[in-house]
Amino acid sequence: MSNTTFTLFDGLQIGTTKHMEVELRVPNAGDIIDGGMESERLVPTPDGGFVLVQSPYMVGLNVLRRQVVHVGSYQGPLSLADLRLLSRDDLALIQQRAEQLDQALAQGISDRGRAAAPGDGANQS
Repeated sequence: MSNTTFTLFDGLQIGTTKHMEVELRVPNAGDIIDGGMESERLVPTPDGGFVLVQSPYMVGLNVLRRQVVHVGSYQGPLSLADLRLLSRDDLALIQQRAEQLDQALAQGISDRGRAAAPGDGANQS
């Protein structure tokens, strides 16, 4: 499973158009690297120095927005400003579907190369 398509509850309003159908793809290495780098911030320390910190929540959002192929005719990736326009339910739905993609990919990887046990109908051609 590389892509999934589904309909939002409330839609993404861009101008006068409400976009309802989302297509998500599996994140690639570039999405993960860029999402992580974009989530880094320099924070001052009490001793006058700085430390680089990364927000796990922002990494997740930055990877998620890159996974969006399109919402209706609005092409991805989405910006953080676009994500802010979504309803709470729509954001939760997109996050849930992205998690399902991750789980399907992980299951496919864990099943790769495994032989079926005798009498088990799984993985037999």
